Parts: sequence; structure tokens; C-alpha cells
Amino acid sequence: VFALAMAVAIIIPMALTTVVYQRKFRQGTLQIV
Repeated sequence: VFALAMAVAIIIPMALTTVVYQRKFRQGTLQIV
């Protein structure tokens, strides 16, 4: 259970980051900080 929770805690932020990255890239306002 703990391993699954850790996996979810890692995958969810990565997924959100990917969505935001693709959205910014699509809008052409991608800024690499």
C-alpha cells in the first residue's frame, strides 16, 4: 500500500507538469526557467 501511495505521489505531479508543459508549448509561451 505504501509503495502504491509513493508511486501515485510521484506520478501525479509528473502528469500535471506534463499537461502544463504541453499546454504552454501549444500556446507558444513556453519559458524555460
